[in-house]
Amino acid sequence: MRIDLLASPELTGEWEYKLNQILKGGMTRDQFMTGIRETTAGIVDKIKAYRDGDKTTPEASFSPVNGVRFLETATMYVSEDESVRIRKVLGGRVMADDEIIALINGETIGPFADFRSRQGKPFSASLVLKDGKIEFIFPDAVDNLDIDAIRKEEPLGTSPTDNTPVFETPAAYMSASALEGDRKKGLRISKVILGREIKPDHVRQLLRDGKTELITRFISKRKKPFDAYLLLDDKGKISFEFPPRKNRSREKKQTTAKS
Repeated sequence: MRIDLLASPELTGEWEYKLNQILKGGMTRDQFMTGIRETTAGIVDKIKAYRDGDKTTPEASFSPVNGVRFLETATMYVSEDESVRIRKVLGGRVMADDEIIALINGETIGPFADFRSRQGKPFSASLVLKDGKIEFIFPDAVDNLDIDAIRKEEPLGTSPTDNTPVFETPAAYMSASALEGDRKKGLRISKVILGREIKPDHVRQLLRDGKTELITRFISKRKKPFDAYLLLDDKGKISFEFPPRKNRSREKKQTTAKS
């Protein structure tokens, strides 16, 4: 058994993901440190068990799925016949058990905004399991979409660029022209913008009014949260409109008066 799994990219990605959760308010520092201690203890226990002669691969906690047993290694889940292999960390993102089960059941999950490339750049994508392997579905990709099935769904509205209907896809919202490969007039709106999920109702508002309700907790490039309205112009360009800033001097006077 290799001891260098302590520095594996999968574990590094897991810790980086949890650090991002602290930034977004989804995890506290104490929870993060508890997780580090538990992970380290788990690795040490596995090493000790291996040295003591227990070289068996344990069954995954969620196994079986649809009658198929899944085994758990330090970095992935593997079906008993080895036809399916799913890493615990994909694109620097730690996968939850319910997400793994959904993938095994043939579901497309996501999109998730906290993937990271090998260069450390964040990106968003959805995931699907095909032929035993994980595939990323990117917001502007159409090659692996079931376009006929998408067209059968009720459209969210009409694109301002060419008046074609707009549909929901696994990782984006696309006009019929975009689904056909039109990169000039086809409308594409990612389901995740600056770390914030864009819901179907938001897109309906954009297509109907050209503006959404106030959306909270976008994450800027400086890693700071902010609130904004999304705007959509007749050329399909998305932009932000910010709510009026509060008058700090007035707030200070009011606080002083109350005190």
